[in-house]
Order: sequence, then C-alpha cells, then structure tokens
Amino acid sequence: MARMTRKEHEHRGRIDYVLDVTEELFSRKGYSGTSMKEIAKRAEFALATLYRLFKSKRDIYAALLEKRFSQLADKLGRESLPEGDIVARIEAFIEAKMTYLYEHWDFAKIYFAHRWSGADQSASPAAESALEIYSGAINGLVRDIRRGIRQGRIRKASAERLAAAVDGITSELVNRWLTVGRPNSPSKDIEQAKGMILKGIATEAPEER
Repeated sequence: MARMTRKEHEHRGRIDYVLDVTEELFSRKGYSGTSMKEIAKRAEFALATLYRLFKSKRDIYAALLEKRFSQLADKLGRESLPEGDIVARIEAFIEAKMTYLYEHWDFAKIYFAHRWSGADQSASPAAESALEIYSGAINGLVRDIRRGIRQGRIRKASAERLAAAVDGITSELVNRWLTVGRPNSPSKDIEQAKGMILKGIATEAPEER
C-alpha cells in the first residue's frame, strides 16, 4: 500500500475530526435535530469547507456508520477471536461486541436510536448500507455455530436463528444502559450475557464446563 502524502493525511484528519464531532452531536440531538451549520460550527470549519468534505448530512452519517461498523466488524471477525474451542469463540464475540459499544457510547446511542426507536428514518438508506458490513461478522458467527453443532458443543437448531439470538441478547443488554444508565464497567452485564446465551445454546451449561 502506497504511503499517503501530507495533504492526504491532512484531508483524512479533517474527515475523522468531522465524524467525531458529528457523532457527539447526533448522540445528543439525533440525526434530524442536527444541521450542517451546527456541525460546521462545532468543528470550527466554514460551512463551505464542510460541504467540500461532505455533500450532505446523510453523507456524513453514512461515513460515520461505515467507520464504526467496520471497526466493530473487525473486532468480531473470525481472525480476531481465539482459535480452537467454539464456546470460547462465542464468549469472545459477546465480550468484543459489548465492550466496543460500551467504549464507543456515542455511536451506541446513535445505533440504538435507529434500530429500536425507528427514529431518524430519513437516514435509513445510509444505516442499512452500513449494517451490511456488520452482517459479515454475523455470518462468521453463523459459521462458528454450525461448526459447534457438528462438534456436539452447540444444540441442534438453525445456526442463523442461534446467531440472531446471540446478537439480539447482547444488543438488548447494551440498549438497557440507555434506560438505566451506563454502568461504571460493562463486566457484569457481559458475564450475564455469556451465561444467558450459553445456557440456551450450549450442550453444557456454563457452570458445568
């Protein structure tokens, strides 16, 4: 891969800064409640400069989601999880997902505002496109679950449904933080998620292993 020039580094840095600023604004005010003028003011850019970087607010939203979902998918990618024991890989998937959303809380709020409340539907095309990136990680989980079924470590059932259950339970527990407050540490909820999920899908209960 060719090295970026200084100007390319500066351009990339400006884009990342705009995405960071926008993420904080969207998490507080929502997509519909945030304007390009506000983004430019918070980033300390002229509005014309912002429009040279992004043609529209939807383009910023799409770039933000693509960046975060790409990072999350990398964390959940098969090569990022431990080799060997299939149950340990599922546990690592659970921990990686919940930890990432805990550490990127502004993004988590934007994601769940779209996923659960149905808000900001004007931005839906951008969100759905970015979710395709995340679906790659879920497909990897499906493959792992199928292998676990063949090994007798995971209960016989639809691998797609079991993967959806893993994804849904972890999302529900993180989404609960929006209501009850983000904990000082995600560790307790991560362990709760592992226990709930493995009790339901593993052929051995967690406490029996």
